[in-house]
Amino acid sequence: MKRLMLLCLLAGTVLSMSAQSNNWIYNQSSGWTYLEGMSRSDQYFNPVNRNWLRHQFIIDLAGGNRMIVQMTSKSQLTHLLNMDSILLQVQTVINELKDSLKLTNNNLKLEYSTDYAGITRIRTQVFSSTRQHYVLQQKELASLKIEQDTIVITGVIKKSTAERVDYRGIYYSLPYKITLLMNNYEKLPTLINGNLGPVMEQIRSEWNSNEKWGSENNWRYNLAGYYNLADPSKNSRIRNTWSRNRYHSTVAPYVHLGIQAINGRFSPSAGVGIEMINSYRNINNHFQLFWEPYFYFDQISGGKNKMYRNDFISFQYVTVTYDNTERNKVLFNQLFSIGYLVSRRGDFLEPSTVKLGLPGARYRDAFLHPEFVFNKFFKDFQPSLKLMLYLD
Repeated sequence: MKRLMLLCLLAGTVLSMSAQSNNWIYNQSSGWTYLEGMSRSDQYFNPVNRNWLRHQFIIDLAGGNRMIVQMTSKSQLTHLLNMDSILLQVQTVINELKDSLKLTNNNLKLEYSTDYAGITRIRTQVFSSTRQHYVLQQKELASLKIEQDTIVITGVIKKSTAERVDYRGIYYSLPYKITLLMNNYEKLPTLINGNLGPVMEQIRSEWNSNEKWGSENNWRYNLAGYYNLADPSKNSRIRNTWSRNRYHSTVAPYVHLGIQAINGRFSPSAGVGIEMINSYRNINNHFQLFWEPYFYFDQISGGKNKMYRNDFISFQYVTVTYDNTERNKVLFNQLFSIGYLVSRRGDFLEPSTVKLGLPGARYRDAFLHPEFVFNKFFKDFQPSLKLMLYLD
């Protein structure tokens, strides 16, 4: 029964750690969707993981209009070269919705999204303003529109071979996003003039000339470029904006104090060793190797207390997310540890004892988690509870 309970805890640990590390879910209709903080409408029209849009290219158009092209990998360029064809599909939708899109000093956001199943979804949002803007020209007063309209085109391109998207994932379907910022969405037909195709070809040519980039190390690149149709002298060639400081590793000494209850006895403990910390943004992954003595006390003749030290060599993996908004909250803690008894004193632990730690709760630098002690492959299995305090 104890072995079954341990296996259930291990299975729950894997599932919970997976859910905590990735809040994206996949379903047939909407694909990968990030649920936290999103309305159902936003979930429906955001079928792609925005973190995968690693590469961004800005194209300044005439009259203050702008296009932003975001993609996951170079392999998508083949499908995005004919930008006129993509915009023509959107214009066809606008023509059908024209009667319902009559705006008076309001701003339009139109979203044209194609999901993993190839189904195209369309959403329009009209943003009204309580402010009125006017311009006086030749003694005549005319209404002035300040804010721009937005057209967002999103979709996914399926590949026959998988490609690494980020540090953790390799996928067959790669998302893209095209954002148009326009003074007036009704002027979209003026952009379908063949000028965007050469720019996309230039992006592909510059990308091809980057000999260091490859599909296998795409996750290490955040390519960016700027292109100005009115003044090409302002163009900025593709460059990598990915900062190695986003991913960095450090080695540091490791110390903790702890107390645990095993076999009906409380035993203080300490941990001293070394740890490697892999950091990404506000997430730290700790790989720790340390000497961990457990201290037991028992009375001997004459009523005196004698201390018995039992030494473990332990390895521990901990993932910690640092967020100032959650500093004073009790959080789920991703932790896995395993230790082996290398020095035994007294009869408190059996020879060849192994201990296994699983996820629990964390408050700042204090960790509370279950720990299981056994020997000879789950013989004499004993559950316990351990409280640790990290000393940075």
